[in-house]
Amino acid sequence: MPHSYIYDIILLNQERGRQMNEIDMLRNSSLVREKHLANGISSFNFSNKCFFNQAWDSINVKARGLFVKDNKVVARSYNKFFNIGERPETEMDSLRENLVFPVCAYVKSNGFLAMISADPTEDGKLFIASKSTNEGDFAGYIRDVLDKTLTTAQQEEFAEYLRKNDCTAVFECIDPIHDPHIVEYSHPHLVLLDLVYNDFNYSHAGYYTLIDVAGHFGFYCKVLSKVIANWQEFESFIDKWAARAYIEGFVFEDADGFMVKYKTPWYKNWKKARGVLQQVWTGRDIETIKNIKTKLAFEPRLMDAIPEFVEECREQGRGTCPSVIELRNWFEN
Repeated sequence: MPHSYIYDIILLNQERGRQMNEIDMLRNSSLVREKHLANGISSFNFSNKCFFNQAWDSINVKARGLFVKDNKVVARSYNKFFNIGERPETEMDSLRENLVFPVCAYVKSNGFLAMISADPTEDGKLFIASKSTNEGDFAGYIRDVLDKTLTTAQQEEFAEYLRKNDCTAVFECIDPIHDPHIVEYSHPHLVLLDLVYNDFNYSHAGYYTLIDVAGHFGFYCKVLSKVIANWQEFESFIDKWAARAYIEGFVFEDADGFMVKYKTPWYKNWKKARGVLQQVWTGRDIETIKNIKTKLAFEPRLMDAIPEFVEECREQGRGTCPSVIELRNWFEN
């Protein structure tokens, strides 16, 4: 037996052992939930305690849409990363000291996370999942959008590409019909965010590879807004978009791969308005909400206008709570 073949087997067994140990750490963590799916696949996701107690560590940040079969990662998304100001390491003073330039600023799409990899149980098929499962409504929404984007033959080709490169295509699924968010979109589509390698330790393909794959298969691709050269440019970039953005925000990735999110004031304002709208729709008094809600940032009149909007919708026979996009269009017009 050739020595190179024996060496490859040794390396493979070492790699399997490494991933097995790391997966055992996930299973032993009280802050990680394992969900058992069909065909021996498990998904791992951090629990709500991580948010409520700010109990993040090097293990549970990896449990964000991590799918495993036979102790091998078969699909995954990003490690958990945070908003500017959400953690000590993402405060502006810390970023000033630690960001490694150049920093890439990518436009943040406003949908839900979708993962597509090669099906580990059937050649030529795709494994399609939302954050924690390949079953249920959201996985179905992803499938519906994919079927409108790729033919059966193209899906088989895509599955082979993902199998050959042992990676997961991570998307933002935009579905304004079934799952409207804050930003208004005209039609359902998939935005390719990254090609993440199927390993416990996070790494991804380069941006130009992403552009090539998106172009070949007909996906939308995340937009690189700017390559930021230094801290002064970084601060200026945020100041500029804070004043005028009508998008969710940006994902910044520095030269060492460190990632941090920025949400625009416009987005945060309308997300807060959505919560107020939902409470008023269920019958809660607006004055009670005012006492516990921070005043809405850009439009002081908006809080008082929401009950009027709800009343108009009910008079028109509306049976379900309208979206915040409908509220915004009504308010601005």
